Amino acid sequence: MLRHVGVFWCVCAIFGPGAWSIGGAETPNTPPRVALERLLADRERWKSNRVEVSGYYVYGMELSGLFSSAADVRNIYPRITNALWINYWDSLPTARTNNIELLDNQYVRIVGTFDFRRLGCGHCNQWPAMITHIESIERIPDPPKTAPREAASRDSRIKKPLDQ
Repeated sequence: MLRHVGVFWCVCAIFGPGAWSIGGAETPNTPPRVALERLLADRERWKSNRVEVSGYYVYGMELSGLFSSAADVRNIYPRITNALWINYWDSLPTARTNNIELLDNQYVRIVGTFDFRRLGCGHCNQWPAMITHIESIERIPDPPKTAPREAASRDSRIKKPLDQ
């Protein structure tokens, strides 16, 4: 028994606390979670970095894009400025063959490599940046619905009678 404890402490001393931690903790291999807006705002910083990003995925003919929300999909042409091209063709075979079209119009989480080109990315170079070398793409729950802003501001302008 004493010998096993000694081996345990030797392993911990050599490999650090990560050698005995059990799940739940971020490992050095876990990519940072980055908001889509943050990626687009600071492209140089994130270029060629592995990231995890979530958003609303749209798939179709000559279209594979990740948007912040479903509302952002409307009126995206003629220039797409607020979304990422999802380049799944150069990814692992599982990303290409797992029926990616089933994720159309769904909120997803993607792990891949962020990249951009000065002249644009994706179909006809219309996209400001892209996620490439996709390692995983999975559906996530829709975000909670919030009350429209105009309704909230209208309610705040209603005057209440003064008590006398």
